[in-house]
Amino acid sequence: MRTALILVAALSLTATAAHAGDPAAGQSPSPPQSPEFRSFGYARLGYGGVFADLFRGGPAIGLGYRGETSSYAVDVSFLNFVIRSDPYGSGDNIFSGSTLKLQGLRFLNPDADRSVYVGGGLSWGVTNVGRGSSTSGQYMSAWRGSGLQGEITTGYEFRGRSPVRAFVQGEVGLPLYRATADSYTFFGGPGVPGLPTRTIEKRYIPSLVVSFGLGWDAKKRRPS
Repeated sequence: MRTALILVAALSLTATAAHAGDPAAGQSPSPPQSPEFRSFGYARLGYGGVFADLFRGGPAIGLGYRGETSSYAVDVSFLNFVIRSDPYGSGDNIFSGSTLKLQGLRFLNPDADRSVYVGGGLSWGVTNVGRGSSTSGQYMSAWRGSGLQGEITTGYEFRGRSPVRAFVQGEVGLPLYRATADSYTFFGGPGVPGLPTRTIEKRYIPSLVVSFGLGWDAKKRRPS
């Protein structure tokens, strides 16, 4: 009797499962859900600076493109620079940042309409930073250099249903190279041309930028 009851229950479960997946019954098993992919171009504006002999700051700009799922994103950006020009001297002139940057990002709250994210990557960095004013008998060139650069990024992205995309982001650039500068000192007496003595200096110059980004997802639509 017990064996018969077990067989009846097994046959009932089998029939129910077959009926649920039978196309003739008007039902089909639900396909597995895949993460929604979004992408958008953006522009950034903010403030940043470099840590040379002194901290020197200025406006920061950048352009980029971000493709993301609910949990992860790949960010490609270019022309990310801190730019400042001093008309009265070269000591505060800055042109520093990256020409091209590639990063991976991870959202800490993937199911929400807004989330903190963290990530990092690599870029091709460029450094050109003024170095004080030249004095009588001495000339000092700017710090200059270029090469690979590590990037560490954290931010907060607004991820609602609107096609407008916005985020606030802070990033640190860690060069894998050192910038160089020349110093020329001229020695000579009154009426005697000085003979220059050249000194080459090297310095590690990281950067810090905080910016606000705004973009547009042309394929994003509100649900009808």
